[in-house]
Amino acid sequence: MRKGASICVVMPVRNPGHEFAGSIQSLCGQTNKDFTVLISDNFTTKEGDFVAKAAHELRQSGIDCQVIRPPAELGRVEHWNFACTQP
Repeated sequence: MRKGASICVVMPVRNPGHEFAGSIQSLCGQTNKDFTVLISDNFTTKEGDFVAKAAHELRQSGIDCQVIRPPAELGRVEHWNFACTQP
């Protein structure tokens, strides 16, 4: 993640849909882009291109983005905890 950014937007996802795409568009539209985005993909089984496309769009708009994956499929709360504890 970019050094010096004061905010990290954490997005734990699994099989994201159009709502996720809307969130990415909202982030890309921000005028102050002094933040990073961490997308944690919990073993998406469908619509996996949404994650790659989102990361690409964020980077194209000047936002540092990292995509990670937990070591194993997690429940919703465990996935949130995992994503929030990543460096």
